[in-house]
Amino acid sequence: VLVVAAGIVNANVLRVHEYSVEVPRRSSTLRELKVVFASDLHLGTMTSKGWLARFVDKVNAQKPDIVLIGGDIREGHRGEADIGAIEAQFQRLEARYGVFAVPGNHEGYAGITGEFFDRSHIRFLQDELAIVEGAFTLVGRRDSRRGTRESVDDLLRKAPDGLPVILLDHRPTDMEAVGRTRVDLQLSGHTHHGQLFPINFVTQLEYGLSWGHRKTGQTHFIVTSGA
Repeated sequence: VLVVAAGIVNANVLRVHEYSVEVPRRSSTLRELKVVFASDLHLGTMTSKGWLARFVDKVNAQKPDIVLIGGDIREGHRGEADIGAIEAQFQRLEARYGVFAVPGNHEGYAGITGEFFDRSHIRFLQDELAIVEGAFTLVGRRDSRRGTRESVDDLLRKAPDGLPVILLDHRPTDMEAVGRTRVDLQLSGHTHHGQLFPINFVTQLEYGLSWGHRKTGQTHFIVTSGA
């Protein structure tokens, strides 16, 4: 009972964890960038009414330059919430450079199409690059277990040399390989930090970084345990 009660509280209390990283500016016009990153919302029939509205309010309160979502927005195979209401809430997100997302494994379960992201005013990246206002390059990868995907090296061949690179990948995989590239920052989710003690030790062993921040090679990695 205590575990279930703690889980309900944890799922409904939104917290902001702040990280500050320094990367080479190169030819970017920016001196600083405020990113709000969230992942693994798993919106479905069990999501409490008002939770997504509170999430959007919390994001907007940070006054972000850009909002990035790391996949698993909708739950998919355990029932669907009101899609129109979800889209309407995402439309309220406010960021100077907009809102971007990559797919997670649950996007496959839910059969989510580009139309959902278009109506939500979210740019959906699947092995694609976005050069944002000539200030930095954003690379969004497909989920590693949802079919084939391009390597980071192949994706970076399409990116300009003179800009900082942010990589969005649902799972914190290939960290050693990514650390040898010119990616400055990778943002990931998926792990949920094991959900419960002591499963966090399992996810830590599997991924190397289950939650938090570390630098490998020239790349900073940040993993969220989920919204």
